[in-house]
Amino acid sequence: MNIYTKNIASLLKITIEEAVKVQDQMEINGVDFSEVSTRTFNKEARAAAQEIASAILTTEQMVEILQANKISECTPQQKAQVMAFAFGDEFVESDKKGNVETYEDYDQKFLVQWVEGYGDAKPQVVRMSEMENSDDWGLDEDFLSFLNHSKEGEEISYTDPSGIVIFQKAPRI
Repeated sequence: MNIYTKNIASLLKITIEEAVKVQDQMEINGVDFSEVSTRTFNKEARAAAQEIASAILTTEQMVEILQANKISECTPQQKAQVMAFAFGDEFVESDKKGNVETYEDYDQKFLVQWVEGYGDAKPQVVRMSEMENSDDWGLDEDFLSFLNHSKEGEEISYTDPSGIVIFQKAPRI
């Protein structure tokens, strides 16, 4: 910890541990702490904190949040990611909350991230059955079988003429 860490914690009203993460992000962003003005320092600290808050969570981070029951500590963006991961977009957007639902079979979920060639497509949680039954996905049977037999948390890259998509198998919770 140094003076910059303390200044970040004070400015953003966050813990020292969180301030260290913001300082690390500022360094990644190329901030030269010895040359920066106070105004620019404050602006860069806020920008780095926002970058961290809006970052896509990994499967491991989402599982940790769920297991530790720390969703209340998440930013709104992170809460949306965790809820979609845990329950699926369909449930999150539905009015079924609070109802008991019975499912005949577990439908494996995948975190799908369009990383190249798809513009600003947002990551989403997709059920295996949706990928198997929808013409929108256009995935061949061999790849779907490979996905279905992948390990929980495993990232599988799919490349087509449009770009690159990463599928990450969600753990069963």
